[in-house]
Amino acid sequence: MASALQRYNDRQRLLDERGNGRSLVGADLSQLQLQEINLCGVDLSGAQMVGACFQRVHLDGANLADAYLQDSDLGGVSLNGACLDGALLQRVNLRLARLAKASLEDVQILGCNLHGAHLREAFGFGAQLVDSDLTAADFTGCDLTSANLRRSDLEHALFTQAILTDADLRNARLRGARFCGAHTQGALYYGKAPWDGRELSENWAERLIHFQGE
Repeated sequence: MASALQRYNDRQRLLDERGNGRSLVGADLSQLQLQEINLCGVDLSGAQMVGACFQRVHLDGANLADAYLQDSDLGGVSLNGACLDGALLQRVNLRLARLAKASLEDVQILGCNLHGAHLREAFGFGAQLVDSDLTAADFTGCDLTSANLRRSDLEHALFTQAILTDADLRNARLRGARFCGAHTQGALYYGKAPWDGRELSENWAERLIHFQGE
């Protein structure tokens, strides 16, 4: 665990770089230890964060397009309205993160923890949210057209008024998930999906169903 001195030094280093007008585009922020710092609107596109800690950092409106994050802790981070288009996140902790109205087009979120994350009205066209913990996440009004959520834990997640057109939820865990008013045309799921009202057919669980929504 990072010492208070290390966190202070890392904080000052980053603030000095911003104050001196140095660009953080493509910057290597690996092992950086920060907490509760205001980085709203910063341009971190293409940045690399391996083993970094950005707990409860304010990154609202920040640009993280094409950034690479691995084994980093962003628990409680605020990314409302941020851009993560094309970013790659592997084994990143985003528990209780706030991503309302964030742009997540073609983002790859692989094996990450987004338990209780807030993604209301986020735009996630083509997003890859695979093998991740999305338990109790709030996707209300989120556009997940053509998104891939295979093998992710979506128990008790909220998809109220979400757009799941052509989304792939095969082998995802959906117990307790709510899909009130969700658009599910073309969504893929093994077995009887919770948004589908039809009776189970004899071999329902053995074949892939293309649901046409309600």
